[in-house]
Amino acid sequence: MAKFDLGLTWKEFSELTPSMFAALRKRKTIAFRYQCFATAIVAADNRNCHRSDSGDRVWRAEDYVIGEDDLERDPEREQIKQNIASAYALMMSARKPISPKEREPLSLDEMKAWRKKIVRDLINQGWSLEDADTIFDESLTRE
Repeated sequence: MAKFDLGLTWKEFSELTPSMFAALRKRKTIAFRYQCFATAIVAADNRNCHRSDSGDRVWRAEDYVIGEDDLERDPEREQIKQNIASAYALMMSARKPISPKEREPLSLDEMKAWRKKIVRDLINQGWSLEDADTIFDESLTRE
């Protein structure tokens, strides 16, 4: 994600905090929605041109673009979990290979230090300690 979608180098990625990475991802999402909005304008205009009765619904471009309010889950929390999982995957991909399908695992101390940094960053963003712990745990488990 960081290299391909955001065009970051490994060095740039390694210097990002989770909140900086989240902000870049949010900007990417906003840019994507902005591009979708242009198509949604055309779709709404087309549908409105073919209304058979003046009492039929008038479509707006917003009807075609999914917003954060449309999501059942807290989008900020889900985005943070996705950011943590992506950061973990990228961190692991940079580890020394021990076989064609495996990388050298993090030591328990490395994992504890990384977890502590992520949880501290989340608390600094206004999350409670309990929420920060839960977000971290949920980010590295499959649903």
